[in-house]
Amino acid sequence: MKSRVVNAIVGLMNLVFGGLVLFYSYYIPDMGRATEQEAKIASEIYQYIFVLVIIVAIINIITLFFNRKDKILLFAYGVSLLSSCFYIFDIKLIAILYVLSALIVEIQVLRENVIVQANTFYLIVVSIVIVSIGIVGINIITYKDKVSSLTKIENKDNIEYDDSFFKYVSQLDDNDLYLNVEKDGKWGYINLKGETKIDFKYDYASCFIKIKKYDKEFEVALVCEGDVSKVILKNERTVFSYKNNIAVNDYEAQYNKLKDIYGNVLGQDEKFENSINIPITENFNKIKSYEGNRYRYPFNDEYDIIITVSQTGTKNRYEFIKKDSDTVRVSIDCDDLPFDDSYLYLYSNGNLPFYKTSEKVQGWYTVGTKRTEIKGNIQILDFYGNNILVRDFDEGKYYFIVEKKNIVSNKYLDIYVANNAYIVKNESGKYEVINSEFNQILNLDCDIVYTTFLEYGILICGNLPDNIEFDELGYPKNISYKLINVNESVIIGDGFSSLYNIFNKRTTSENVYLNNLTDIDFHFIGEKYYGEK
Repeated sequence: MKSRVVNAIVGLMNLVFGGLVLFYSYYIPDMGRATEQEAKIASEIYQYIFVLVIIVAIINIITLFFNRKDKILLFAYGVSLLSSCFYIFDIKLIAILYVLSALIVEIQVLRENVIVQANTFYLIVVSIVIVSIGIVGINIITYKDKVSSLTKIENKDNIEYDDSFFKYVSQLDDNDLYLNVEKDGKWGYINLKGETKIDFKYDYASCFIKIKKYDKEFEVALVCEGDVSKVILKNERTVFSYKNNIAVNDYEAQYNKLKDIYGNVLGQDEKFENSINIPITENFNKIKSYEGNRYRYPFNDEYDIIITVSQTGTKNRYEFIKKDSDTVRVSIDCDDLPFDDSYLYLYSNGNLPFYKTSEKVQGWYTVGTKRTEIKGNIQILDFYGNNILVRDFDEGKYYFIVEKKNIVSNKYLDIYVANNAYIVKNESGKYEVINSEFNQILNLDCDIVYTTFLEYGILICGNLPDNIEFDELGYPKNISYKLINVNESVIIGDGFSSLYNIFNKRTTSENVYLNNLTDIDFHFIGEKYYGEK
């Protein structure tokens, strides 16, 4: 066991095994994201590697024993044995340590001049192990083919995808927006009038997404019935189907599967986008910096704003600078202005906000550079006509003022700014809609509001039960939602337990969940200086 040949072959075994493990860790997908078929094949290969870890470790122990007087070889084989201990923690670390061990052994073998006759039987055993490593490597190389074969076997009763399907199908004239909703434990689709477009019969139904095939546009969705998933058109014609290996109530995983189908199966090069527009959650005005001078911004006809960014972590310097004379500068007395590498941010009316939070002072400059200050533990959020929306941190409330202090509205726990109206949470914790004169125009009388479909005049509203029940994945089971047409003040759908995009509100903590669920999403300038909502 001391011979140069034996050590060289054992070193080669460690090198090949380290390479195998490294190849496996990069080529085989993460088990957390793998499909059922991928996980099954990967698990088999993982078990083969586990057996090899044990066999390789035994050979290293035996070889170490016979070379224990050689300190370098003792160290090298010790490293390989140590790496085996990390098998269940970090498989990539195993690979690195085995390769390191092998290199040390091979270098020492080249330096060794002592000739000892090799044990033929031992060489045969080690050679068989090297061949076995190679066979496992071939299994890794053919992994995708095996997954494909297994998938075909398991999906033999399903409809295989054929790209020519869309070649012979005409575009549908149905331009209705279909909302995927759950009612009484089953998913279906309604339109914005509350009319059922596809019956409530699925265990899961995604939103519809737009695709282009053969110079035509289609909308497709992913639906699940038991252990079968289907991609369908709006007329419920099946594009293809396959065995479902994702829990039907794992909405996030199902949505990610749809993304995967969009690019890898349907061959779409455009960015993945569903049929629903993202609701507006801010209304910032902004000025782009000058080309080649990222911290200088045009403000008015006479002045630019220039920011000297500190490189040492101290305060930045903010100044008005004459457009026609860089020597004429006027300091802006503040701790911060809202800016980034590309833009300087303004209120929606064009006023420039400034913040001196160290002294609880803030305010704005008009386009004519007139400065106005407001003191107190409040944040100016934005200007709406002659009114200023502020957030009062002493009371934890939102309200409108005129000039500097005169309050002209009720006080609210939360607010969303819509066109010519505001969605507010009153001091009772219920949402209502008010107009620009702060008069109630619609009492939603609900704890939860989603503005996803506000562009279409629709609000999703819901009330919290006494006790929210969560499933094993952290999604609520017993919250009931309704759709309200705010223009006509009528309910167009009621009794839904899940709706489009609600799954983004999954929970890991009930308190965090309730806060996320009942807060309405709208952001204002300066939040980073005062903390998020």
